[in-house]
Amino acid sequence: MRTRRSGAAIALVALAVFVSACGGGSGSSDEGPIIFGMETSLSGSDAAFGTANRDGATLAIDQANEEGVLDGREIELRAEDDEARPEKAASICKKFSTQAAVVFTAFSYTSTPCTGVLEGKRPQVTILATAHSLTEEGNEWIFRIAVPDTTLANDVLTYVKEQGWQRIALTHANDDFGNGAAESINAAADEMGLDVVAEETYVAGDREFSAQLGKVKDANPDVHLNWGNYAESAALVKQRENFGLDSVPYIESDAVATPEYSKLGGDAVEGVLYATHWSPTYDTPTNTQYMKDFEAEFGHPPDLYSTEAYTAARVAIEAIKSAGSTDPQEVRDALAETDLDTPMGQITFDEKGDPTYSTFLVELLGGGEEKVVVGR
Repeated sequence: MRTRRSGAAIALVALAVFVSACGGGSGSSDEGPIIFGMETSLSGSDAAFGTANRDGATLAIDQANEEGVLDGREIELRAEDDEARPEKAASICKKFSTQAAVVFTAFSYTSTPCTGVLEGKRPQVTILATAHSLTEEGNEWIFRIAVPDTTLANDVLTYVKEQGWQRIALTHANDDFGNGAAESINAAADEMGLDVVAEETYVAGDREFSAQLGKVKDANPDVHLNWGNYAESAALVKQRENFGLDSVPYIESDAVATPEYSKLGGDAVEGVLYATHWSPTYDTPTNTQYMKDFEAEFGHPPDLYSTEAYTAARVAIEAIKSAGSTDPQEVRDALAETDLDTPMGQITFDEKGDPTYSTFLVELLGGGEEKVVVGR
């Protein structure tokens, strides 16, 4: 995501939603349920993402089925667990991409399975992927819900510059998510006249960050940015105090926009800023109603990942309704014309398939509370 992950050596979470009709055949069918196939991590290291994705999509589908979708047909959700294993994720996504009647695909957390099906002319809506490269290769079939890392980097560094922070230390995961963000952050820093004085990486599963934090301290930064998965990030933030870095402003990526980060990080997350595509404090009627509906259905508030999946599913559903069919080309063309009020705001896509909404910078206050520092 948002690519957040990639590479054979790194566990990933990918959510794939495809639309097909039961009964097979080489094209779309006008009968039977519309199948949304979901490939996500329902177990393993990234289960928090996968469970949230599934819940968000489930709510959107249930609501759509109550409202009516297409000629009395209902959407049926089918989920497959990749166990946070890249090879299994790619296999499941490949299977989805070769289903004869597949006409819609939405992937989330990694670019690896997403790009693996680009050769197939199927509409794809990526839920969490942020790697800017995903939509820069000119494939007209790809749309995404999360803004690319280039946008997030520019928004974060605009805030950094406004605060008068010149010297930036950057730690990040050594994967598509972290490396893509680092590339974007360095480019934005050069453009804005800011200095990246330290850049240190880590890999999935790391829980000891003394080497990286020691170099961050030696660089004497004005601000410390970190781009990595919530589990590694929570371990890292707890160790910053050991190096006297707790007084240095600290900004995380959207990957920490889950309650699991605060649970794992404890008191150390208080005062952390993070970039995000949505905030529960976003005060619109649509978001307020969505949050009420989600909590009534699942017994807890939504997080970013359930909200993005909900939004992606709503976008897909509305495209099918607008097209009046599940024909791939017609659904793709309807997606390009999306102009939909969602919990994340008004969703429209630019010529590359990227969303056009503005992002948020949020501060964690402790006790599960947060406030928007920059945003709508």
